[in-house]
Amino acid sequence: KLWCSFHKFERVRQQCLITINDLQYQYLDLFLIHWPFAFVDQDPERKNAEFQSNVDDKLDFLVTWKAMEMLVDEGLVKSIGLSNFNEEQIERIIQICKYKPVVNQVEIHPYCPQIQLEIFCKKHQILLGAYTPLGAETRQWKKENDPEILEDKTIKLIADKYNVHPASVLLRYIIDQNLVCIVKSANHKRIKQNFHSINENQFKLDQEDFNKIHNDIQIRFRYHQLQERRHAKEYPFKH
Repeated sequence: KLWCSFHKFERVRQQCLITINDLQYQYLDLFLIHWPFAFVDQDPERKNAEFQSNVDDKLDFLVTWKAMEMLVDEGLVKSIGLSNFNEEQIERIIQICKYKPVVNQVEIHPYCPQIQLEIFCKKHQILLGAYTPLGAETRQWKKENDPEILEDKTIKLIADKYNVHPASVLLRYIIDQNLVCIVKSANHKRIKQNFHSINENQFKLDQEDFNKIHNDIQIRFRYHQLQERRHAKEYPFKH
């Protein structure tokens, strides 16, 4: 992914080459703009910089996208896409692009279902990738009153119906909508459990399950809100 500090036109290729070198590949299959807002310029070697930099509202991600397209023309990248962009921001890219984004990677789970964004992306043949499908259980910024989706009573009822862990229901919620499910774990038992969840022979959510999830779950919550960047001009979460 292209980090927020490297949105300047001349910085995009530089960051791409650093990534290719780090991975010891000849090219990247997919390169994403991580967030629609930019940070002030910084040392390109600071690849793991935290959200301590100031937002640079003067940088336009449309210029960044043009630099991304040049990576495709040069053969450094096969496909380019987005992460954490809203419908209006994607529409602006579609209006000027040579190459349309192939994917938009966003937070999706029953507390943040992204239904309208899904409709929009399907209309424009943009794949939707779902990160945090299990609710970022180990997040460091957890607050005492945050809702935990793995503990949701509706999700637990469906899990009991199929005799599976609630995490399996949440993964099937993504997979059975034909979305890309992005899940990670360092726990061998959970990795095995997650792998079994993608096997349709184990179980698959039916329409009744989806109706129950969408009708009974009224909580709306993002685990990755980035409230510290809410004043950025291109902050994507307006609601």
